[in-house]
Amino acid sequence: MEKERFYLLDIARAVAAICVVLQHYQHFYFISGRNYPINFVRDQQPFYDLLKPFYLFGTVAVQFFFVLSGFIFFLMYSKSIYERKVNIKNFFILRISRLYPLHILTLISVMILQLFYFNLNGDYFVNNINDFKHFVYHFFLIQEWGFAEGWAFNHPSWSISVEILLYIIFFITVFIGINNLRKSLLALVISFTIFVLTLDYIEGISLGLVCFYIGGVTFFISSIIKKILLKNNLQKKIILIILLLLNIIVFGRFLNNFFLEYQKSLQFLIGENFYILLFLIKFPMIILNLSILQFYFKNLGKPFQLFGDLSYTIYLLHFVIQIIFSLIDKSLYEINFDSNYIFIIFFFTLFISSFFIYQYIELKMKLLIRKKFIR
Repeated sequence: MEKERFYLLDIARAVAAICVVLQHYQHFYFISGRNYPINFVRDQQPFYDLLKPFYLFGTVAVQFFFVLSGFIFFLMYSKSIYERKVNIKNFFILRISRLYPLHILTLISVMILQLFYFNLNGDYFVNNINDFKHFVYHFFLIQEWGFAEGWAFNHPSWSISVEILLYIIFFITVFIGINNLRKSLLALVISFTIFVLTLDYIEGISLGLVCFYIGGVTFFISSIIKKILLKNNLQKKIILIILLLLNIIVFGRFLNNFFLEYQKSLQFLIGENFYILLFLIKFPMIILNLSILQFYFKNLGKPFQLFGDLSYTIYLLHFVIQIIFSLIDKSLYEINFDSNYIFIIFFFTLFISSFFIYQYIELKMKLLIRKKFIR
């Protein structure tokens, strides 16, 4: 079956990136690292009534990234890796060429801007650990592998550090035979076991691993459903009715209280950051719904493809833009970050900067690296 372009999932990825930025808007209010001032009033943040859930819980979008990555990577690479059509060298060149140019640009930008910020204020903006050792960790994207001692440099890149490790694990597991629903479910069970056993040590990695294989399982379920939908028979109608009922039950808040209590009873085992309903049911259902919609409407969402393309840029660049705004606030002009207008200006600046960096740096560097190293 020909691989589709999932424009709707691109848009979902962009929305997730914006959710993280919204949650990180609080950075503007921090004093001395990650401490709020005494007079901080959360509901005075811009458009708070409208954006409250994102201000409070926006960072769970990172786990959505991991689930979505699992889905996309099993879609794009599992068959070709399993059939030995893509070797490990080309696989990692493809990934590094996509991730590294922007990562290095934002890492160096944060390093320079933090030096200016420290000279001006005697303190760093938000992340206080900016030494040579952590620069090396961040440069090689290994900071989240148990090396970093705290929040440093362009901290949002922690999830990219996890992704790099997930790519290694993904390639190995697919190479040795994780190529169907049953085997991907086994990989998910093993991942969850690792998560429980390592919860107190490498939660970021192990949670990312679980979410990644949730995405893999979602891909294989999606593939099975699409094969059924290609047939015009009773089975197709039953599947569509089941999907409709599942959506009503899952997103109609009927399960929320049950899973909240269930999660509390398992907190000793899974900790406070594993949201059972969200990660195991809602995130996969969102991806499944969007992939099936795309199955029927091939070009749905295509006019907004650019937002998906910019999602990674927005995600890694927003902390750089925040330092610049804070430097202006500290040295040139006092900024009222509660202002709706300032909020709009910040996001406008972020989007415009992301567009030009993506268009004239990321794309060009990606193509240059691939042309040079992939034969």
